[in-house]
Amino acid sequence: MSIVTPSLSSPSALPSLPSSWPLHRFTVTEYQRFVEIGAFGEDDPIELLEGWVVEKMPRNPPHDSTISRVDRELRRLLPASWHARIQSSLVTSDSVPEPDIAVVRGPADNYDDQHPTGNDTALVVEVADSSVDVDRDKSRIYAEAGVGIYWIVNIPARQVEVHTGPQPQQRNYSTRFIVAETGELSVGLPTGEVFKLPVASLLPKAHTI
Repeated sequence: MSIVTPSLSSPSALPSLPSSWPLHRFTVTEYQRFVEIGAFGEDDPIELLEGWVVEKMPRNPPHDSTISRVDRELRRLLPASWHARIQSSLVTSDSVPEPDIAVVRGPADNYDDQHPTGNDTALVVEVADSSVDVDRDKSRIYAEAGVGIYWIVNIPARQVEVHTGPQPQQRNYSTRFIVAETGELSVGLPTGEVFKLPVASLLPKAHTI
């Protein structure tokens, strides 16, 4: 299907359409209803971001292998009261993003009838190869939802960009810092558990020329 995909950095910067054409921003309820009736298929590479139906970036092998590494490491460390979801929906006030990884509270059957919200989510991870700017834009969506920690695993730079201290009213995070490939990530869950994760364990092998 053909989808109008405005820039997240500038939501008004739409493709070249006649100015008289009406454009519609979807609410979360409207979007979810379209999914329910099959107007958007389960395999359509789309997500709702700030009211816009946005086409997701295509994935390459390093991107997918990195998701698998992150998932493996998190599952090894997470206590039983938390679990990781891969490329599954998360609901905020104006968006239904599908982050590469989301660490959410409780057993999976908590979400048989509804998607998790920011209040259910301790950590969101987006893996970036050519999508770093888009993933940085997404930080305001996750901050507004109150997601405590947001990581961007930057494959080309071989580092993780960490955002903490969500400020929902300002739609941003109070703290942003970089952890290099040789460094270690620290994660504190709202229930008090803390664990550490080497950045190198998340990254694909570096290719030499």
